[in-house]
Amino acid sequence: VAIYDEGKLVMLARAVIPFNHFYSRQNPYKFLKNQPLGHWLFKFPHLKRLPFQFSHLRNFSLNENQKSNLKFVRRSLFKVSDNQLLLTEIFV
Repeated sequence: VAIYDEGKLVMLARAVIPFNHFYSRQNPYKFLKNQPLGHWLFKFPHLKRLPFQFSHLRNFSLNENQKSNLKFVRRSLFKVSDNQLLLTEIFV
């Protein structure tokens, strides 16, 4: 997902859902549809977000015209009951 602010790209995000949870009968993600992930995630009272992991990318570029020396990356693992979701965000 690309997130823009006033037409400028500010973040790239990717959510990874385990295959066995996504295709299970009790798939908690099927109700997400077009809702923002954060709006949906924080509806769960038992949601646990494990500590952030931070890193950076050097010489990251989306294309030849947009290059940057350093991008910050944040990774979060969410747990709701037995379900997990890994969220990776690149701050552009």
